[in-house]
Amino acid sequence: MTVRPRTFLIGLAIVVVAGLLILLFPLLSDPDRLKTIILQQVEAGIGRKIEVGDATLELFPRPHLALSQVVIRDTDTSQVFLKAKRFDLVLRSTPLLQMQVVVKRMRIERPQITLRRDRAGQWNFLAPGSGNAGSGSALGNPLELVMLIQETALTEGIVTVIDEFRPDGLRTLELTDLDVAVMTQPQGLPIDIRIAGKIPTGPSTSSLSLTGTVTRTTGPPAATQPPALQFQGALDLLHMDLRQMMDFFGPRPIPDQVHGAANLQSHIRLVPGVSGYDMVLSDMKATVENLSIAGQASLSGIMTRQSTFALTVSATPVSLDELLSRFPAQWLPPHLQSLLAEREIKGIVEVVT
Repeated sequence: MTVRPRTFLIGLAIVVVAGLLILLFPLLSDPDRLKTIILQQVEAGIGRKIEVGDATLELFPRPHLALSQVVIRDTDTSQVFLKAKRFDLVLRSTPLLQMQVVVKRMRIERPQITLRRDRAGQWNFLAPGSGNAGSGSALGNPLELVMLIQETALTEGIVTVIDEFRPDGLRTLELTDLDVAVMTQPQGLPIDIRIAGKIPTGPSTSSLSLTGTVTRTTGPPAATQPPALQFQGALDLLHMDLRQMMDFFGPRPIPDQVHGAANLQSHIRLVPGVSGYDMVLSDMKATVENLSIAGQASLSGIMTRQSTFALTVSATPVSLDELLSRFPAQWLPPHLQSLLAEREIKGIVEVVT
């Protein structure tokens, strides 16, 4: 008996379609139940309550879940961690057949994110009881869960950072017009990150550009801790308000001499430190009106109660009066402060390293 090729192909197609219908029957028969399962799994993964205005599920040509008017609560449900106009999630097909949610691509439109450190020193984007970002456990950490997704895009975002932990008062910093792109390799790392946005500074705004790569630290991890993460890339800040940055990162009160705007370009490296994270700016070039600075800067103890900073720089010649109008005299050793006041020293200062 001879079977014609055309008949064989038609029969094979019917078998394949029938098999797909059998596999997809649980999804097609009750899409509302599937949407509920998906949201429950996402809630369990981030350890936070999710509220959704509307949810639309499409299975063809690829599984796609659209969520509108999304609210993600903090672990303290009286606080909001994230609000967004829309989430678009492209899901992987094979896990979905087993009622498992694996997000391949995610796009978030107009999110408003609040990053808060409470008076006990706990950041709201970390899992409760976790003291370290980048510890390698994504469960309960929304930011690290993003790193498990192949492509993530965030558009027209606003991020507000609130720090209640500092002993000298509440600190806040806002970033607006944020566009973020995160690309994760199939094996997880490295992760490519691109961030562009603005920092409102009263009547004007500063612009921020940050591009780089997240990798694991090269040193051996502690026996009880998984490898931590580090970031290396390029930083570009235009019209940065010095007083605003000092108010957020530095100790209070801020000397009156700290004022003005700066432009900064640098290679940036963020690595785990003895306590918190350390940020190193190398190949740094900064300008503050007539003053140009080049060299290296470091900020140690980020995410601790009080960061410390150090500078190794060279600068263009500038008059002592202009330098002291921007560099507070109280930052100098006491004997130099007395010497400047008693002898009324004038002249030109050039910093060389």
